[in-house]
Amino acid sequence: MTQETVDFILPANTHTLAFLQLSLQDKLRAIELGTKFLQQGNHLQHTWNNEQWVTKLDALHTKHNEKIAIYKTRISAEKNKQTQLIENHRSTLETTRITMKTEIESIYRSKCEDLKEKVERIENKLHKREEENRALYQTIYEDFERRLGIKEEKWNEKIDKLRADYEEKLTLEKKEKESYVLRAQNSTLKGQVGEECMLQELNQRFPRADIEDTHKSTGRGDFILKEGAFGMLIEIKNYTKNIPKHEIDKFYKDMNTNHDIQCGVLLSLQSGICAKADFHLEVTDGKPMLFLHHMSKNMFHVELAVQLFKLILKTDSIDLTCKEITGKMKNSIPIIKRNWNKIRQKIQKFNKDIIDCVGEQEDIIISMFELISLSY
Repeated sequence: MTQETVDFILPANTHTLAFLQLSLQDKLRAIELGTKFLQQGNHLQHTWNNEQWVTKLDALHTKHNEKIAIYKTRISAEKNKQTQLIENHRSTLETTRITMKTEIESIYRSKCEDLKEKVERIENKLHKREEENRALYQTIYEDFERRLGIKEEKWNEKIDKLRADYEEKLTLEKKEKESYVLRAQNSTLKGQVGEECMLQELNQRFPRADIEDTHKSTGRGDFILKEGAFGMLIEIKNYTKNIPKHEIDKFYKDMNTNHDIQCGVLLSLQSGICAKADFHLEVTDGKPMLFLHHMSKNMFHVELAVQLFKLILKTDSIDLTCKEITGKMKNSIPIIKRNWNKIRQKIQKFNKDIIDCVGEQEDIIISMFELISLSY
């Protein structure tokens, strides 16, 4: 914004020449300062010869000093009042802090007690549930063992009866085949009867049967013996040690997937079978199965197995379903035990997790108390 300018004429002398040599800003300052000096000088000159004016000035000074004293008194009173207000405010803050501290301690103490009671209730509940589960498991296991024992006794009685009926036949059969067994033991096989030898053995023992070689077919065992409506799957293993579980599972699978057979036998030529007794009988998918050990020395057991299967399949009084259920339940016992152990471990882990959560909550509460400088 532009300012208006004024031109004036000054007489030429040393003072005006010195003034003209100044800058614009210094010229303005010189004019302002000279004007103030001139006014103050006129005022002093006026008072030098005027007593009334001096008296008036003294009165104004006195009045002005009195007002200053009054204002100082008021300022002092305000300062005192302000000091009192500050003290009152500090006292109020201290009282409020103590009250809040007491209330917070009471609140969190109550919450901590509630949490402790809750944890105790949960622990008691878990302990009670564990005891109930243990008692239930014990009851179920005892009942299962009792029923399984009854079923096994009945089956043992039936098998013993069948064995007694064929004991004389087995004795005669054994005498007839001892010479062949001795020849087989002293032959180049040295007791290791392979699939070709087994095929010859089956053809010799069952001349009227159709022996199908299926060892090259997937999921069909090694041989299938068919005699009219009778069909039996034969699986042969030539292990030096007990036949492992995965081979037994494969045998189960072959039995379940081949619907043109009514029974099956797993033969171990030189060893036993894992977790199976010799001549052990089981049922899967309504089909009876036998597990035979050391068949290179007991080849006549094949004929006994065929005769036993035919008798079982022709007899309506034998409940294969019951035997199958019993066998499956017996095989499920290790699985049930493992599951109980898993449940017990999970319960213990849950108990540990709850205790850890309570510890974390307590740490958070302690941190909150530290924020307001309180001890927990």
